[in-house]
Amino acid sequence: MTGARCARFVPVLRKGLVDLLALTGLRVQEPDTADEAHEALVRAVADGDPETAAAVLTAELEDPFGG
Repeated sequence: MTGARCARFVPVLRKGLVDLLALTGLRVQEPDTADEAHEALVRAVADGDPETAAAVLTAELEDPFGG
């Protein structure tokens, strides 16, 4: 992903994730839930590392509360 494409993608990804969290109420009890995973996902996307991005996202979806 080029820098320009990534610059357009990251804000869309962020808004989508924020909207999803609002719809599901996942962060009502734990507002810091998955902050580290989200940071790692954005970093991987910004770095153009699809393998790491996929691994982070897969792990987060499989166990969203880290437990």
